Amino acid sequence: MRKCRLPRSACCRSGATFDVDAARSALEGLRAKAGEPDFWSRPEEAQDILRQTRTHERAVQTAERLAQWKDELDTFAELLREGEPADKDAREAVAAAAAFADELELSVKMGAPEDAKNAWLIIHAGAGGTESQDWAEMLLRMYMRFAESRGWKSELIDRQDGEEAGLKSATLHMVGDHAYGYLRSEMGVHRLVRISPYDAAKRRHTSFASVYVSPEIDDDIEIDIADKDLRVDTSTPPFGSRTCRPGSW
Repeated sequence: MRKCRLPRSACCRSGATFDVDAARSALEGLRAKAGEPDFWSRPEEAQDILRQTRTHERAVQTAERLAQWKDELDTFAELLREGEPADKDAREAVAAAAAFADELELSVKMGAPEDAKNAWLIIHAGAGGTESQDWAEMLLRMYMRFAESRGWKSELIDRQDGEEAGLKSATLHMVGDHAYGYLRSEMGVHRLVRISPYDAAKRRHTSFASVYVSPEIDDDIEIDIADKDLRVDTSTPPFGSRTCRPGSW
């Protein structure tokens, strides 16, 4: 009998605890609040309740999916122990479960409050003219396709085209689950080295484009500025200076 073995790296993962009962209990309470007649009379509170509801729904769905994977893999393990020819199906199930675990592990690491928010993504072409502007447009297409693959909504808010090709700058609004958490690592300067399609001599060019990512901030954000962080500058008019009053000119 052949055995279907998991790679060692798939077995050594960071642990995470899902309190499914607490999530279900909180979900029931939130849904009860959402069903109240005056629920939408307080729009800001209603939006916060809906965000909490989506968070707990994802936790419950994740726990249920993990239970399904466990039952499916246990079934394949039993079939293999009995000598059934289930190697191919078992390997496919293991690969799919490992991909799900990788995705889940990444989402668990996004624990910052802003990670779950939508994101604003801004692209600027660097020095280099058409080369960098073309590279900036390539980045724009890449991020829009990434959003599409994840089921996000990507809205092109602003775009400034280059003189010959590409773009000088572009602003994207990414709407989706943990959009900022996934995109924040893209912030910085991106470099491309290639044989230029715009150079008749077919020389190699290095192009640069900068990417800035910011979370979408709610209107209820509170900003506290301590007195020690303030700098107050005062000035007095020089001695003998004249003051110009209305009607004196």
